Amino acid sequence: MTKIRNMPKRLFSEQKTKFFWPQPGNTTVIILASLLF
Repeated sequence: MTKIRNMPKRLFSEQKTKFFWPQPGNTTVIILASLLF
């Protein structure tokens, strides 16, 4: 968690686009990303 929070927002957003959205069934990750921002 700490490493993710320390990452730049742009970099995290790019990774979210690459890895999170192709998995629409993974609602836990999407909710977690929403809580971080």
